[in-house]
Amino acid sequence: MLTHRKKQQLLYLILGFLLGLIVAAIVVFFGVIRQFTKLQIEKIEQKFPATKDTIVVNVNNTSSRVLKPAEQDSTIQLADTLCDETEMDEIQVDRMINAIRVNMHALDTNIAETKELDVEQWESPMRFMGYKLANNKLIIYGVDITDVEFAYKDDNIYLLVAGNSILLSPSDEFLHFSGSLFQRHSSAED
Repeated sequence: MLTHRKKQQLLYLILGFLLGLIVAAIVVFFGVIRQFTKLQIEKIEQKFPATKDTIVVNVNNTSSRVLKPAEQDSTIQLADTLCDETEMDEIQVDRMINAIRVNMHALDTNIAETKELDVEQWESPMRFMGYKLANNKLIIYGVDITDVEFAYKDDNIYLLVAGNSILLSPSDEFLHFSGSLFQRHSSAED
């Protein structure tokens, strides 16, 4: 018969053996995965040789929204190694069309006071039509600012176009113009 001490030693022996078996299985498992992964990477590298790709970006510094003032005298020139120059398309970016300070009149005819508003007209290659109004500055997309007027009532600013007034809500994000007013107005011009 086995004594209590012998049973305990046998239990420790079995647990040690199982623990060693588990550790060995883990080492073998991850070793196989590492070898398999290395083989797959080598196959991929053989099909796709390691070449560095770059993109050609020509930036017109006076109209690009992504340049900071300190970068305005520089031009980015990079080359693409995967295609020749005849295959390359021009990258289209947003560009500023016009920037003016407008005088807004009051919608109430009893008030003769005017207020000033800085307005920037931008064009988007995605034909976005909307605006952002923050800190007494309006950035407007898809609308010719020479065809519209601006007015105020209380602390609200309105865009007046084709006999209609649109409330411009202050926001740090760009907002779409609601409704189809501008689609009708712009399609009449086309």
